[in-house]
Amino acid sequence: MISRDATSLEQYNQRRKVLRTLVLLLLNAVDHPERLKLAYSVGDGYFLHLGGNHPPLPRDVARIRDRVRAEIAADHPIETVTIGRDELVARLDEQGRDSTSAWLSDREAAAPIAVRLNGEVFVFEGPLLARTGEIGTWDLVPYPPGILLRLPPNGADELGPNRERPTLFRAFYEGERWGEILGTSYVSQVNQLVRAGALPDLIQVSEALQERAIARIADRILTTQPRPSVVLVSGPSSSGKTSFSMRLRTHLRLLGLQPHAVSLDDYYLPREQVPRTPDGDYDYECLEALDIELFNETLLCLISGDTVELPRIDFKTHERRRGKTVTLSQRGILIVEGIHGLNPKLTPHLTAASTFKVYVSALTHLNLDRLNRVSTTDLRLLRRMVRDRRSRGYPADDTLARWPSVRRGELKHIFPFQEEADIMYNSALPYELNILKPQAMLAFDESTDPAAREEIARLRDMLDGVVAVEGEQVERHIPPTSILREFTGGSVLV
Repeated sequence: MISRDATSLEQYNQRRKVLRTLVLLLLNAVDHPERLKLAYSVGDGYFLHLGGNHPPLPRDVARIRDRVRAEIAADHPIETVTIGRDELVARLDEQGRDSTSAWLSDREAAAPIAVRLNGEVFVFEGPLLARTGEIGTWDLVPYPPGILLRLPPNGADELGPNRERPTLFRAFYEGERWGEILGTSYVSQVNQLVRAGALPDLIQVSEALQERAIARIADRILTTQPRPSVVLVSGPSSSGKTSFSMRLRTHLRLLGLQPHAVSLDDYYLPREQVPRTPDGDYDYECLEALDIELFNETLLCLISGDTVELPRIDFKTHERRRGKTVTLSQRGILIVEGIHGLNPKLTPHLTAASTFKVYVSALTHLNLDRLNRVSTTDLRLLRRMVRDRRSRGYPADDTLARWPSVRRGELKHIFPFQEEADIMYNSALPYELNILKPQAMLAFDESTDPAAREEIARLRDMLDGVVAVEGEQVERHIPPTSILREFTGGSVLV
């Protein structure tokens, strides 16, 4: 029996309600609400575009903040409205809200939450708070070229210090720019390409962009002086770390290097030595679950030119077996993949000059419309759900039950070290929701756990406006080296 952390899920959903409500209030506070766009999460906040040719000045942001605070202090009720989808689409067309109209037109179910503001109706993909006064702690800060809406972490009442995350922001911003170039900023735009038969071309361009990004990383590793001996690859669950590491290995070989793969998973301690969570479960997400001493001894011996027999973990028995024997030549380099790769405590005996750190994540730029985004967390959850069902025999109920623990581990052991990376690699593909949908729906249909019902209903609703792609289109056009194949099957890398 897998325990389900209902509290974490409730806190996560409450945070989403607060976000949607604040976005609604921002529509009433900015000078040009038609330009407002909710983009992506950066640290503890959410980046929004305000439009225009110049970034907002601090006094502009202060004025917006004061207007929102006044609405919160007034404790207005949030007025939801019941309106048919066809009527709503027609009204949105009249108002020139094309992205929302296209999103709703692709949906089969009734329209999601509709809210009236100043005579106009705005649509949200989930519920808002009942009253503006229910919003707790928040802040709005300049974040050129837009603004950052900050919220406390799940379960917290206060905001922490505003830590800059320039590397993460640049990776998101570049993905968003390519979305605009390819015409894939919105799910509805990808749907149009699918219907028009243009998916093969989109797949080829997207895969070429990812291949080019990996080649650039390999070039940078080669030209870094002194050349690093160890490449550390980290990222959250279902980010595509394994496929990325294998593709990077190929590019490094093309440059004349001799890469060797090392998995942190093979350095887990014996089960009886693994720390426990407060619930009594084994905590495989924490750094202390690894044999750090053996891992560092392995790296130092290899860098020194010794021949080392790597360990290999048997996940069925959780016993350590004998693995391959490795000797690092003069052109040799180690690629270490694991969730703790960016944590300085993992490699206390290595200098910064001897390592190169890569952070991998699915930093999707996709939006449903200007006010509703597709979260990176949901994309990774769908990836994991599809992979768990296909390759591990885990039903969606089990994946959802494990997810809060996975998320806690990411928030504690991975995300705080994002900016330790020398470079970030974005593994998201604009069309992957279309590819994941058929297998995800099968997983949803097999669910029998009442505790999973609400979350599965939410994910179903998110995918409702996505045109499914399956069968021959997947087999013919998605290459076997694609990161997406790690989750849907047919990969030649994992």
